Amino acid sequence: MNKVFISYSSKEYEIADSFRKAFTERGIKCWMAPESIPIGSNYAVEIPKAIENADIFVLILSENSQNSVWVRKEIDLAVNLNKLIFPIKTGNYKLISPFNFYLTDVQMMQASDDTEIIAEKLSSIINSPSNVNNEFDEISLNDNEGEELVDLCEDSDNDTDNLTADWFVEDCQADINVVSDGESYSNSLDDLRDALNSGKNVVVEIDLDKCRGQNTDNVFSPADDTSCEVRVVGLDESDSESPMVIINDISSPNSSDENIPIDVFLDAWDECNNRMIVSG
Repeated sequence: MNKVFISYSSKEYEIADSFRKAFTERGIKCWMAPESIPIGSNYAVEIPKAIENADIFVLILSENSQNSVWVRKEIDLAVNLNKLIFPIKTGNYKLISPFNFYLTDVQMMQASDDTEIIAEKLSSIINSPSNVNNEFDEISLNDNEGEELVDLCEDSDNDTDNLTADWFVEDCQADINVVSDGESYSNSLDDLRDALNSGKNVVVEIDLDKCRGQNTDNVFSPADDTSCEVRVVGLDESDSESPMVIINDISSPNSSDENIPIDVFLDAWDECNNRMIVSG
């Protein structure tokens, strides 16, 4: 039977483990840390390998998991690897980006539902080959608000009503960051500088602890690290020996601007896959 990767915040371990046991009783092979990781192994090595080998990505979605750097990295990789996402939502709260971005059109199960019902649903998906790995097979451009992206697709030899994700990635990836405003990953300092120089509003996701001198890294166990969306006010490169990034923590009321050394900022930004949201 197909293997399932279970992603969760360590604060919801008991919930995640209860679903793992229910799935396993139905013969569904599950991968879940720390049970599935050999003693002494590196999480940063084993987790990506497990996601790649899994067919379905089960996400225990909670307020804690939305604030977990590890969970964010895991869902980023799952989407990039075209895995089917199976979210199980705990509680009642608003989804934050990037979860709202990734899960807008994905059917959610509620953790309050009977565990057996959820296990049966997952089992039916696994036993229906047409449902596996097709969650992101097609990209509909009819509702895409990025007119430049639509024009780009129409200039191709493809049918623009339904373009395959493979064509989109292979032929358009180089243009993704420039075709329209919005969310993007793997950005550079030059991308940030260009957006600011164009008068855009720029929000990035960073590991705020690293920016403020607290190193919370632990490669041997997943931790709920502190990631935060901050507005980039500008770059101060007047002192070539000590260039600064000026940020404002938009999650804290009445927060003031902070000057962060560029090298520290880049390290904290890299922890969150160099995510940037451009608007305006």
